[in-house]
Amino acid sequence: MISSINLKNGKELKVLLDNPVQFAVLMKIAIGEEIYKKSEPYIWLENMGYIIDGVIKGTIISRNSKRKKDTLEALTLRRLNDLEAVDIPSKELLYFEIATAFQERIIDNLETIGARTKTVKSATFKSWVDPIRLMMKSDEVTKEQLIEVWKFLKHHTFWSTNIQSTSKLRKQFQLLHTQAKANEAKSNSENNGEGGNISSQYKQKILDQL
Repeated sequence: MISSINLKNGKELKVLLDNPVQFAVLMKIAIGEEIYKKSEPYIWLENMGYIIDGVIKGTIISRNSKRKKDTLEALTLRRLNDLEAVDIPSKELLYFEIATAFQERIIDNLETIGARTKTVKSATFKSWVDPIRLMMKSDEVTKEQLIEVWKFLKHHTFWSTNIQSTSKLRKQFQLLHTQAKANEAKSNSENNGEGGNISSQYKQKILDQL
């Protein structure tokens, strides 16, 4: 344990910040245990201009955040909707945000018709983020194209309920994007860009592929 405190020494200060319990013991020795018990934690150093409490908390928060972001494997089986951006490694953040956006859209589509949503709400990080990453890195799908399809899935009477995962999204993405662009080109038609009528034969062919 450090026998004296020299706050100008960066190495010794780091030891104190990394060991708040030892720091508390030093404080008791320095000011006396009775005085220490009557004081707010670290108030003596705060009066000296050193906001150690905030620094320690900041260090702990930073260390915990780094630990979460360093273990991608730990995210694999966690539910997508239990995670926040702070939990995700920076290189995976875009894929996570896109996967989450599609999950929310699909849940909304299913709830609109009163369909079950348990499976979609239970989706894991790996099962939903991996297809998005593969689409963007392997299939060369752009973020803008994904946004176009995300918008398209809101109203289309057929596709909005038949795409219920990002793996199905990837499998049918070419058809979805083509249809989305066709709808965009016909946005001033009587169907107002909502997909038009699809023949029963075409629907059955697509259903067989799902």
